[in-house]
Amino acid sequence: MSEEQELNTARDFASLGKKEEARKILLKLYESTNLNMNIKLNVILILLAVIDHVRENDQLVKLADEGIKISQKIGKVDVKLYLLTRKSHFLISKMAFLTHRKKNLMLSAAVFDWIDFSLEKDKKEYEYISAQREQLKKETDALEADIMKIIGNEKDHYLRGNIFMSLGESYGTKFLDTQTDLMVGGKIKTKLANIHLIKRWGLDKYLIFDRGSRKKINECAKKCIGFFERSITEFTAGDKKSDLAHAYYNLSIQYNTMYKFAEARKCLDLAEELAKATEEQYLLNQIIAFRKQVKDQNRHIRNYVEELGLD
Repeated sequence: MSEEQELNTARDFASLGKKEEARKILLKLYESTNLNMNIKLNVILILLAVIDHVRENDQLVKLADEGIKISQKIGKVDVKLYLLTRKSHFLISKMAFLTHRKKNLMLSAAVFDWIDFSLEKDKKEYEYISAQREQLKKETDALEADIMKIIGNEKDHYLRGNIFMSLGESYGTKFLDTQTDLMVGGKIKTKLANIHLIKRWGLDKYLIFDRGSRKKINECAKKCIGFFERSITEFTAGDKKSDLAHAYYNLSIQYNTMYKFAEARKCLDLAEELAKATEEQYLLNQIIAFRKQVKDQNRHIRNYVEELGLD
């Protein structure tokens, strides 16, 4: 079987959700010497879809880096842009996991009126994680600057829409990560902040965040919504109804995370109308399921960290 045939077989496995089967073929191809650069780039792109995004973050960053170099060499600007946004997303996800670890190392100020560490090594790890997060923030800021510089020369509405949507999703993750990292408060404040009505009306921000922290959180939220609105503008201009439906659906998720339920419902209605027009049955099923979550108003939020055994 030729390398191109193996690639197509792996692509078929991936499209059927058979990630492990696809992964075995792709890793074998990836390790091949003198592999055609176009084939290797496609191998990397599919690997980014089948590798575990939670447990293999470092491998994903490495693959994205290599893909960026290859796409630069062969002049595929659109692929380079895509890989830059994926690398940024992977680094932001890494920041989020570091934040979770950082919080676990602390005898939290949200529970006690003092902070200390049970062991000296925990303190050192805490300091290391804090420095690492700052470095990752600088890297993601630099990546965003590169992306915006390149995309300024691109006219394709489909490409621009997808890049802006990816940046919006990244800022959605940053919004949650920034909240987790900056929250402070005593035992009583923390309990009050977790009451649903307090969160529903946004009063929790005044209990566990200072003014500077609220400003940073609001900046993330504003950029998240702004990038999604830009993606919607691009998809509308390009008459990309299917992509527009997905953009509205994903924006609804972000609004729901921010406790803006009226806006979330409005976006879901628009997504549903477009999904019906384009006969996107899978998306329609997602919309129906998510509408129940919006109606619940985040009273029963899933703990993905606990479910995945990452705590």
